[in-house]
Amino acid sequence: MIEEIEVDQAMAAEDTDMSKKDKVNWDHTPIKNKNTKRSKVLDDHAKNEKLRDVHAKEDTVAVLRAIQELTQKMDDQTQRFIRFEKQINANSSAIDKNKKDITELQSQVVLLKKENAFLKSACDEHARYKRRWNLRLTGLPEKDEENVRETVIGILTRIIPVSVERLRDNVDTEARRRGKRAYLKEGYALIDNKRVDPD
Repeated sequence: MIEEIEVDQAMAAEDTDMSKKDKVNWDHTPIKNKNTKRSKVLDDHAKNEKLRDVHAKEDTVAVLRAIQELTQKMDDQTQRFIRFEKQINANSSAIDKNKKDITELQSQVVLLKKENAFLKSACDEHARYKRRWNLRLTGLPEKDEENVRETVIGILTRIIPVSVERLRDNVDTEARRRGKRAYLKEGYALIDNKRVDPD
């Protein structure tokens, strides 16, 4: 009896399935193509499209990377140019300041040269004035290896009654005139157109 019920239920299920098939209008309802195999050309075309998409994405990524690198390099170059421009501006302002300083220093140099020339002529005049009052000894015979200072001090001790040590402190310069010698090889000299014998 249980078997009969099961067979009846299976038959009833088949009847309901048949009734569904009868109800469906097969002419107007799209159905899946039972042949799911695609043609080989379409598969190759799809693969090529996928490869193109992958290559296009890789190319796009590479181009974007290159653009980013170039943008970074351009930013670095721009920063360098800005630094160079600031440095050039600082240098040009320093050059302008140095030019002004140089022109001022040149005018000061001109004034200092004039002052130096004046002081030199005044110093020469002072030395000439000082030499006017020097004691000049003429007709003093010249000897080999003579000490002019000691000779002058020896003559002055005969004229001025001062100690030798004091004369050594007061005699500041001594010199023999160069050029014509006080006596000639012949043993005499001419002083004021008169022949003077050195002895």
